[in-house]
Amino acid sequence: MLGVAAASVIVYALFSSWVVRNVGVVKAVGVAVYWDADCTKPVSEIDWGNLSLGESKAEILFVRNEGNVPITLNMHTENWSPPEAAEHLTLTWNYSGETLQPWDLVPVAFTLSVDYQAFSFSSFSFEIWVVAQNL
Repeated sequence: MLGVAAASVIVYALFSSWVVRNVGVVKAVGVAVYWDADCTKPVSEIDWGNLSLGESKAEILFVRNEGNVPITLNMHTENWSPPEAAEHLTLTWNYSGETLQPWDLVPVAFTLSVDYQAFSFSSFSFEIWVVAQNL
């Protein structure tokens, strides 16, 4: 029985040190997304760096309503490559649904989480869509 337990620990150690490298392309519709609160550095992609199994990483981005009507925000992902990456990775954000008036700016934390089963691929990409919803 000790041999099985030792083998399980070795397998866990191998897979828990597995890392994934990726870039998420940011698409904005009706808003602009920036790295800084001064809105001088637009975001076109997020390089999440190396991620281990079970790890989560967050990036704080600044979303600005650059239109002339109040909006709320919607976010979704698509075009995962490889497609099975969408089954093992989760992107969330902490946007709470508040209304953004024209030119309002809100900081939003985007968090990418990797589950413990994501060892079937070594890199991935996907699109992050941040979309303005007119009120």
